[in-house]
Amino acid sequence: SKLIVFDPDSWLDRAGALSPVRTNKKNAELPAHARFRLVEIYRSYIFGNWLSVLALARSILEYAILDNLHKFQIDPRWPTVDEKGSRKKKKLTHLIDEVGDHLPHIQQEMHRLREFGNDYLHPETTNTSKETLFQREQAAKHAIELLAKVVEELYLARKA
Repeated sequence: SKLIVFDPDSWLDRAGALSPVRTNKKNAELPAHARFRLVEIYRSYIFGNWLSVLALARSILEYAILDNLHKFQIDPRWPTVDEKGSRKKKKLTHLIDEVGDHLPHIQQEMHRLREFGNDYLHPETTNTSKETLFQREQAAKHAIELLAKVVEELYLARKA
């Protein structure tokens, strides 16, 4: 199939360029849901599925933030109740800002990961948006580097 590009040398090169997500805690592991997502994004990167990497990076960012909100005593929902009596979920950008109050050194990286996902998942019909499609490999590499740093920081952060 022309959909499958058999290029094991490139696969090895890309696999070698990946850095693991590390924790400094002895015998500490990321939760299974986070690990599965990271394995999936690393596989997508190795095999050159750039758009998948960009979409998964945003997804993993959101998952890792939601999974760690309790450390910062952040509620994922707004305090006000709507007409149905339920509380509206906060958007990812708001959660990033609230987590950024506790971890300001990764706030910019979190926003960039969100933007990568949005740029590629919700493209505009502008020439700039169309041109970014041809920069997806570099963007995927940058996204995966940012993601490793952000996930490490979120899971290593101490309770506030």
